[in-house]
Amino acid sequence: MSRFRFVADHRAAHCVKRLCRTAGCSRAGCYDRARRPHSAHARRHHELSALIDQVHERSRRTYGAPRIHAELRRLGAPPRYCWASAGTTAPDARR
Repeated sequence: MSRFRFVADHRAAHCVKRLCRTAGCSRAGCYDRARRPHSAHARRHHELSALIDQVHERSRRTYGAPRIHAELRRLGAPPRYCWASAGTTAPDARR
């Protein structure tokens, strides 16, 4: 987790000045980061995460990494995208 994300996540409960001092970053940097638009990479990551969630839901949350990867390739998503970063997990095998 980045320092700026830590400050953004906890700013409702604590003052920004104290959070920045604890995280070791400047207040100006935190406010600058909050105003800056998301990068193209971050936007694409968000789109692919949503696509992974859709594929996982359509499979009734049963597809694992190989099947989700194959489905993403079929849909034209970049093959090197790591689906695990979306927080999606397949169920454990039954015994």
